[in-house]
Amino acid sequence: MRILVLGASGGCGKEVVKQATSKGYEITSVVRPQTEYEAHEGETVLRGSVLDKEFLQRAVKDVGAVISCLGLNRKNQTNPWSDIVSPVNLTSEVASHLVELLSPKTKVVVISAGGVHESFSETNLMIRFLIRTSSLGPAYRDLENMEEILHDSDLDWLAVRPVTLTNGTVTNKVKITVRYSLFSTISRGDVAAWMLDALERKVAFHPHTEMIRA
Repeated sequence: MRILVLGASGGCGKEVVKQATSKGYEITSVVRPQTEYEAHEGETVLRGSVLDKEFLQRAVKDVGAVISCLGLNRKNQTNPWSDIVSPVNLTSEVASHLVELLSPKTKVVVISAGGVHESFSETNLMIRFLIRTSSLGPAYRDLENMEEILHDSDLDWLAVRPVTLTNGTVTNKVKITVRYSLFSTISRGDVAAWMLDALERKVAFHPHTEMIRA
C-alpha cells in the first residue's frame, strides 16, 4: 500500500516516514519547496503546498491511505506565546481538500492534540490556561475545525490526540488515556508508530479520536 504523508519534514512526519519505509511501505511525501529534505529508499518526494488543491490532487493519486502530521508552526516552537507563522486554517483547509479529493472510506489518520474538543475538560489547569491565553489557542481551533470537517465526511478517519510531545524513539508503551496531566508526555516516535499501526486495523475507525500517552 502506498501512503501519502503530509508534513513529512516535521518531527512526527520524519518518524512516520522512517518507520514506514523500514516496514516496506511505499511512501509519497509532501514537502515545501524551500525545505531541505533527504528522501529514504522507497519514498517519493513531491514539492509543493498542501493548500494548493490542484497540487494535492496530484499527490493523492494512487495512494491507499493518508497520514497527516501537519500543525501550525510558531517562530519559536518552544515558546507557546511566539507568533504563528503558518496559515491559521492550515489543517482544516487541508482536511476540506482531502474530503473532496479522496474516495469514500479511504483511511485517513491525522495528528490532532490532547485537549481538543471534549478532551479539553480532561486537561490539567495549567494546560488549559496555555490553550486559552497563548498561540496554542488558534492552533487548537484549527484542529477542532479539522476534526469537525472529517466528522462530516465519508472518510474512514482517525484523529490521534497526543499529549505533550517529546523527542524520542518507540517505547511500545503507548496507551489511550482520558486524562492529560501536567507531566503527561509521549515521544514523536511513539506517535508515529501508533499512527502506522492504526492503518493496519482491519475494522473501520470507531471512535474517531484517541488521546494517547506513554
